[in-house]
Amino acid sequence: MAISVSDLYSSLGSGTIAPGTIASTSNAEHLTSQIENAQTDLQAKEACEQFEAYLIQQMFKSMEESTKALTSDDEESDSDDYVDMFSDNMYQEIAENMVANGGGLGIAKMLYESMERNGQIEGSKEL
Repeated sequence: MAISVSDLYSSLGSGTIAPGTIASTSNAEHLTSQIENAQTDLQAKEACEQFEAYLIQQMFKSMEESTKALTSDDEESDSDDYVDMFSDNMYQEIAENMVANGGGLGIAKMLYESMERNGQIEGSKEL
């Protein structure tokens, strides 16, 4: 079964990733646009990896929100904004490192291979 960019993007709003966990859909739209408009194999590969890193980052944020739901409102403090900002940056770095070091979920590879099969890119088997 071929995976399309629109299938992956639409999954962001599905039951697996709650729509409320996505801070900005413009980032996802930008990433899908990069994938669709990639002119070279390298651009396509990088765009697929960035998209996977974004999905992993959203997964981490969703897990964090789940754990916050288990704490009481009395435990919140003024420093929560700084903790959230730090967490966002940390999740982004972890996700990017996972994908860059080949330890991602394999979504970038599947998306890239699907683009090859559909003739969207010439492709090289290095991903």
